[in-house]
Amino acid sequence: MTREQKIWRLRRRCGNIGYCDEKTCKIYAKCVNLGYTSFEQLSDEKINEMYNEVFGGTQITENLTGVVKGKKRILDACCGSRMFYFDKKNPEVLYQDNRELETTLCDGRHLLIKPDVRMDFRNMKYEDNSFKVVVFDPPHLAHAGTGSWLAKKYGILPKDWPTYLKQGFDECMRVLEPDGLLVFKWNEDQIPLKKVLEQFGYKPLLGDQRGKTRWLVFIK
Repeated sequence: MTREQKIWRLRRRCGNIGYCDEKTCKIYAKCVNLGYTSFEQLSDEKINEMYNEVFGGTQITENLTGVVKGKKRILDACCGSRMFYFDKKNPEVLYQDNRELETTLCDGRHLLIKPDVRMDFRNMKYEDNSFKVVVFDPPHLAHAGTGSWLAKKYGILPKDWPTYLKQGFDECMRVLEPDGLLVFKWNEDQIPLKKVLEQFGYKPLLGDQRGKTRWLVFIK
């Protein structure tokens, strides 16, 4: 990733202001002690240090060589158990999730979450404009028992879910090619879709408008 790309990501995280301001900067607490004032004025070494401080490391379970060169046209940023796929091993899709799990649910069903790549959708290691289609089906539950079958199957949102989802959406858009499509899935059981879209700040192209489970398409 180039210096300019790292600065762009840092700006997206802090709120596009480019300097440390306790009242407006979202990453102020993480970088203020490093003495930063303006991204452009920093050396490459300092930019790298700040970038690593903010985004940290990511565990990867597969060699990503070639992924960003077009070998996989579709990214599923949080694939879970690949429930809605007709072909759960589609060679066009890079299946990604931040967890791996194999268990039996309370009704006897087998649950397998085994992504090609283990990675946080808020901090993906792909270059900009890497995929023609990105599927974004994040956790939709704000409340569920830690060991419940719902938590195992769908995951649980953190308390600061608006920031969590916004960061994920921004990353999905970053790795999406210009004119590419982002397919977003949401269930309104606990959080209305309207509140989620307010965080994205991006108007969908089309989607269904009835039912609890909603599918939307965004174009970059």
